[in-house]
Amino acid sequence: KRQRLYFAATTEKPQTLWGSRSADFYQFTMPAEADPYKPDDPVEYTIAAFTHEAIEWMASERVLIIGTSATEHRLAPDQYVASDRLPTISRMSAYGGVHGIPAYMGNMTVFIQNSRNQVRTYHQSGESVIEKWDSTELDFVARHLTESKVKQLGYALNPYSILYMITLDGDFLTMTFEPAISKQGEVGWGKHITDGKFMSVTSIPEDDRDQIWAVVERTIDDVDNPGEQITYQYVEFFDHTTFTDSALTYPEVETDPPVQVVGNLEHHEGRTVTIRADDTVHPDRVVQNGQITLNGEYAKVEAGLKYTPRLKLMRYETQIQQMQTVQGQKGRWSEIWLRIVESAKPLVNGKRAAERTPATPMGQAEPLITGDVSAVNFGWDSEKQIVIEQDLPLPLHVTAIFGDLTVN
Repeated sequence: KRQRLYFAATTEKPQTLWGSRSADFYQFTMPAEADPYKPDDPVEYTIAAFTHEAIEWMASERVLIIGTSATEHRLAPDQYVASDRLPTISRMSAYGGVHGIPAYMGNMTVFIQNSRNQVRTYHQSGESVIEKWDSTELDFVARHLTESKVKQLGYALNPYSILYMITLDGDFLTMTFEPAISKQGEVGWGKHITDGKFMSVTSIPEDDRDQIWAVVERTIDDVDNPGEQITYQYVEFFDHTTFTDSALTYPEVETDPPVQVVGNLEHHEGRTVTIRADDTVHPDRVVQNGQITLNGEYAKVEAGLKYTPRLKLMRYETQIQQMQTVQGQKGRWSEIWLRIVESAKPLVNGKRAAERTPATPMGQAEPLITGDVSAVNFGWDSEKQIVIEQDLPLPLHVTAIFGDLTVN
């Protein structure tokens, strides 16, 4: 509001912050004590607290949000006094945060709690006549994922509104959440696994989507010293048109001719890569001397590490006679239907419908499906869970899941 640049937390004054002169980001000289205060003068605040709690992060919203190692505060003008007075600091909550840049999701600011195994946000309470703030733990349904402790946050708005996180163990976590339309608790969590460790991540806005870039640490065979391995850090980005990890794609330009030998794979030396060639699944190959040899010439090739996207639903629950629960009771899915868009048929509880249809000529790739596909004849168990996996280097986009369930 006052167009100031703020700095905070020096070694000698960890609970102090300094604001520049209004609209002059390089002027921090405080006026002499004898001079009258002007509303645009530089400012200095020290947070009064019962404990030693250094300022760890700040976020610019309608007001300035200040996060310490133990509490969260807001710096804002007092709404009950004249606007030319100095803004005041007031405490919002007492969860504490770590040193790091918060993430902005719509009108929300997300920060890492001091223990690093919680990701929290805050919002003004609508149930109080006085100003009151509530804090929400966003990972309350996925605490098993954040046990490895979050060290970095980021956000990609387009196209799916995804909060992404890096943990101290090198895991890459994502949370799908749209603050404008979601109710409290409507979040979807995922864990992304690679042959290596994620070190850092960020997003860069593109024309139609936010592209996520990551620094990944990988260990490969050392070509110069057979039997030895060497560790590198690579800069990689997520591409929604590729379906293998750390992939190389050919051609680089559309005029390149079909190839049988694909090179430039030194970053996968000694490892087995999964291959998609002319939109068909090609047998795996082991990278030797930075290249692989295919079983024929192909115009389009994608070669990378295999990964299997996996979606596991919660245990099914419904009300039956006399308000009993189906939890713990034996059940059997006789048929499960998936509504998919531009996708290849996935595994459903380990089973897949016939991959090819008589209408597709031999030697041609099976076209992707937009519609409903089903799998049948599942056994009895007390879990009654549905697990969907795509073990092929082909796309999968599920929009609905339904079926017939029999409960004993």
